[in-house]
Order: sequence, then C-alpha cells, then structure tokens
Amino acid sequence: MAVENKQAFPTSSSKRQKSTLVPLEEVFSSKGRIRILQLLVVHKELTVTQITNKTRLNHHTAITHLQNLVSLGIIVEKRYGRIRIFALNYHSKLTRILINFIRSWKNENYFVLQQDPARPVASEGLYSTAEA
Repeated sequence: MAVENKQAFPTSSSKRQKSTLVPLEEVFSSKGRIRILQLLVVHKELTVTQITNKTRLNHHTAITHLQNLVSLGIIVEKRYGRIRIFALNYHSKLTRILINFIRSWKNENYFVLQQDPARPVASEGLYSTAEA
C-alpha cells in the first residue's frame, strides 16, 4: 500500500496550497459581507432579492459581495432559470469554521445584551445595537 506524504505546512514548492489559503481580511473586510454570512447561517439559502431586502444592501452591492464569497468558496450559487439562490458551502472547512464562529458570537452577544438592561436587544438579531 502506498502512503501519501502530506505536508503540514505549505512550502515554496507547494504553490497550489498557498493559492487556496483565504486571507482573513477578505472574509471580514465589509459589514455587508458579514451581514450576508449571518443571514445565510440563519436561513440556509436565499435568493438575491431576499438577501437585499433583509440586509438593506442595494442590489449591485449585494451581488458584488455574493460573487466575492462564491469566489472564496464560502458560499455556492444555484441557478433555476433567472432565479439565483445562494447558500453556504457546507463542504468547505472554512465555511464550517465561520458558521461556528458566527453562531458563538451571536450567542455570546445575546447573553451580554440580556445582562445589560440599559442596552436594548436588536429586533432581528442581524445588527448590533450600535448599528440599529
């Protein structure tokens, strides 16, 4: 039986591994992108219209963020004629990490907001009270 030799860390000879690394700032560089990710964690899959309505982003901006997230491999796009549906890419390890992070963040913030009666809780849970 042949045993594969997998490198734990990318080296200069493994250009393919380096190109698949996603810079953290690419994922978290925009409030709109984060809103879309939070929304898809809750709703699993949505059309572009649903995403624009729920995030309050204009159509062009939402499409730009969605295309960026698709190119990073975090979300996937399904087309049914003219209808475009976006969903999280559950086959990606990065996406699973992001889902756990977003869920943990929301749960922790919910607990903190409930403990401080001076700060009202956001109605939909998509935005922090500082943005609302």
